[in-house]
Amino acid sequence: MDTTGKWVIDPQFEGVAGFADSRAPVKVGGRIGYVDMTGKFVVNPQYDQGNEFNEGYASFANGGKWGFIDTGGKEVCAAKFWRLETSATDWRRRRRRWMGIHR
Repeated sequence: MDTTGKWVIDPQFEGVAGFADSRAPVKVGGRIGYVDMTGKFVVNPQYDQGNEFNEGYASFANGGKWGFIDTGGKEVCAAKFWRLETSATDWRRRRRRWMGIHR
């Protein structure tokens, strides 16, 4: 909805999260995809789980493993981690080791 209470994007999703980096994760048919501010899909529903974008990246999960996509939907980190978070400092665990990436 806009500030006047009019629908900008018609209600059509099973679930939605907030917009960040002009993208929002939405749930359709049990899968997560991402829409732009007009409701157009920029990433088709294909993930088990997905988080909001942060600094141009969003974490997604398939089969219990997490990876990253960019705002264009390009997979920039394959889904191979048991946990990923998007923040100023990201911590990842792979093969029982923690590693951090600071941007």
